[in-house]
Amino acid sequence: MAKSTIIPHLPEFFAAYPDIGIELLFTDRQVDLVEGVDCVVRVGAVGNVGLVAKHIGAYSQITCAAPRYIEQHGEPTSLDELDQHFAIGYVLNNSGRVRNWEFAVNGEAHTFAMKHKIAVNDGDSYIAAGVAGLELIQGSSYTLDPLLKSGQLVEVLKDYPSHARIVSVLYAANRHQPRRVRVFIDWVAKLYSPSAHVSGERSRGRAGRRVRHRRDRFRARLHACPSDAANRIPPQRIAHSHARAGVRRSS
Repeated sequence: MAKSTIIPHLPEFFAAYPDIGIELLFTDRQVDLVEGVDCVVRVGAVGNVGLVAKHIGAYSQITCAAPRYIEQHGEPTSLDELDQHFAIGYVLNNSGRVRNWEFAVNGEAHTFAMKHKIAVNDGDSYIAAGVAGLELIQGSSYTLDPLLKSGQLVEVLKDYPSHARIVSVLYAANRHQPRRVRVFIDWVAKLYSPSAHVSGERSRGRAGRRVRHRRDRFRARLHACPSDAANRIPPQRIAHSHARAGVRRSS
């Protein structure tokens, strides 16, 4: 999500706030703010974590196939046909298990353990394998919409959506936040708002449904950029994950 939503807009952020430095850290595991993170962008249920959670948007999971895959294996048109197809396995780094697929059927979540011939633990590799036509993939509308528009992927099973994944930014309630952290949080919130993203219609249509998964897409730590090079401090880091998000705590 950061690669498709955050990074393309960073030139605008730095143009507006040249005195703020950022380091993005990517991780597939849930992040604790005690790790020196200023804020975390989390997808899914927040839970009782003792943090302030600001809901900034939502996205849907969509199921896709490359045209080459459809030519060779056909297109699934119902969930009953999924046992006739293979799907790229995505290995969750925090558990080592392959992620199940999920669909909303009559308001209830139904999970499917898809067959796979290849499994990866990296989002870029997962998408690349799908674009190559190896097997079906399921991912966020934020990430896959550009590939649908370019024709590299085709959405399948449109009549079987998933529940919405709520996107929230988390930060400590009892910690003084430097201005640069507040600025970054507000900026990220605008990026993920439905009106700011091409997937807004998908997000608005499913935002009221329940969320089952909890993942940190990225974390971030922010720092001031002094004009005096002699007094410049080392860059601090921001973290991002294939499925999660956060910001490292300012020193």
